[in-house]
Amino acid sequence: MNQNASIGIDIATENARIALLSSDGQILFRKSRSLDPVHSEPNGGLTQNSQSWVKSVRKLLNELLDWASKNRVSPKAAVISATSGTFVIVDENYNPLARAVMYNDRRGDNPLARAAQVIASIQTSKGDLRLLHTPEFVIAQLLGISPSKVPTDWSHALKTGFNLRTKSWQEEAVRESSRLNLQLPEVVSPGTAMGRFNAASWGLGDITFYAGMTDGCTGQISAGGVALGNLVTTLGTTLVLKVASNRIIEGKGFYSHLVNDSLWLAGAASNLGGDSLHKFGDRLTQLEREGAEREFSSVISYPLRRSGERFPIPNSGLSALWSGRPRDEVDEYLAILEGVAFAERYSYETLNKEGAETGGEYFSVGGATKSPLWNQIRANTMGRELKIVRESGSDIGAAMIAHAAISEEQIELELSLFKPKVDNHIESYSPDLSLSERYEERYECFKSLIHPYVVMSHE
Repeated sequence: MNQNASIGIDIATENARIALLSSDGQILFRKSRSLDPVHSEPNGGLTQNSQSWVKSVRKLLNELLDWASKNRVSPKAAVISATSGTFVIVDENYNPLARAVMYNDRRGDNPLARAAQVIASIQTSKGDLRLLHTPEFVIAQLLGISPSKVPTDWSHALKTGFNLRTKSWQEEAVRESSRLNLQLPEVVSPGTAMGRFNAASWGLGDITFYAGMTDGCTGQISAGGVALGNLVTTLGTTLVLKVASNRIIEGKGFYSHLVNDSLWLAGAASNLGGDSLHKFGDRLTQLEREGAEREFSSVISYPLRRSGERFPIPNSGLSALWSGRPRDEVDEYLAILEGVAFAERYSYETLNKEGAETGGEYFSVGGATKSPLWNQIRANTMGRELKIVRESGSDIGAAMIAHAAISEEQIELELSLFKPKVDNHIESYSPDLSLSERYEERYECFKSLIHPYVVMSHE
């Protein structure tokens, strides 16, 4: 074999993806497979067949190893990333007792509360039960070892009740799991070895699986968000904001994941985003073209589609806010683009006030970044260059962690230096400085519009 490589696997909601990166950052192989659909239950449960995770990942891994063997590439390390808060409960023989519980299941506000509902609804033996997050469940199945011997990482364990300050399970999580006769997994740092996969059938050496991080973190890593102060915004259906920090940043509506003792990934999520444009349907292309012919909207907005917001205004009852009535559909479209951009700036300013360094590079990923007009408005609003990353993803970020885990450098340094090499994967937008004063005036109007609700959310 003449080339070493690392594997990244992302288990999302609808599909599983796999990527193979060479030691110099080339994306050698990338593919995805569908998962069984999420089932919506009358009691608010959102569940999925956990075996579909294993089935899809096993097929993807087999395809990747077939390719690697034929192309004389030798994968050395692998990392699995998944949605934060998704888990499955298994019995003493490690058989799933129910369908996996999804991160957005509505039967409780945290994984252990949801686990209690699951346990109450099933017939169990007197043996111990065990809660497994997606990565350790899949790794145990792939490697053919007992799940009790596969730890979880502290990123996937965070929402289940792991305390990143003390590096231990919170007392409340320990009490609740004991009450439920539910064992929680051992927790390790990202980059910790979790087991070896025998790839001799492909003429390859063993592949070490390492602990990773959740999909939001690996997505940030893939987009260049590990250097101190770098910002990464995912503009998709919703708005997800991340910043690399040298300290823990947490508060109402925002929190931090820990890479290691010197690198935190702080962030939050808003319900604003592409969903705010839902009403326009297939007219977006026309509105984009007509909107580009105007400088600004005549109104200011906080364009929520539904009631309820997470950040930067944590308020479950908040509805859309408008300073007035738009003149026409194009005016409304522009107001929404501006409103999301203003909220993005306000979010990062909020994180900065809480101690996050936000002076680094400004990156963005996500489906809604296909709008050049929106990208330009965001660059103008932030007053800084916006870099759209076209080739990124949690599978790539997971592969980067795998690469860093086997390097001789500290993991955060290796992640900052190691970047996937994809032609034309960065598209830049510079702010129009001639409009700076106008944007500042409009941003002040935006802050005035939301101020009463910001105050209310913190009372």
